[in-house]
Amino acid sequence: MGDCPKNRPKLKGNSGTEVVADRGYERRMTTPTPDIPPVRVLIVEDETIIAMDIQRKIKQMGCDVVGRVVSGEQAVEQALTLRPDVVLMDIKLRGKIDGITAAKKIRQNDDIPVIFLSAFLAHESVRKEGAALSIAMLPKPFEPFELRDAMSRILSSRPPIESPINAIKTI
Repeated sequence: MGDCPKNRPKLKGNSGTEVVADRGYERRMTTPTPDIPPVRVLIVEDETIIAMDIQRKIKQMGCDVVGRVVSGEQAVEQALTLRPDVVLMDIKLRGKIDGITAAKKIRQNDDIPVIFLSAFLAHESVRKEGAALSIAMLPKPFEPFELRDAMSRILSSRPPIESPINAIKTI
């Protein structure tokens, strides 16, 4: 029968959640609310495999990936053009500007929240500069629940008209 989600045993959980048996553990998935648009995410990552993995995790959470770019310059341009709900930004990027500089430029022009995803968060200078610009910082690799929690914190702090927080699935 394959390993497709539709072929896995499903159980009804509490409060509208569906529990899916998945290789020895359960995943809880909430059904998105139809009248709330999905969270729009811009991914800024210069490593293709990592960017694809992040995109997969984002889509599993029920969010829309509005763009995927590899440089700081592209990040600024696309963030200001596409106006995502949140930007997931690596710190070390291709191009002339890094993720921290790109986040500064985005935040100067718009109030788009930035979550830094980086293997370099242990460096003191990165933590200080990054903390001043972003609302969350996650080390790579990260677990989907860490990203979901960070996005939930960011989006729940925005005004209700702008906050698509209820559209994020629990995976």
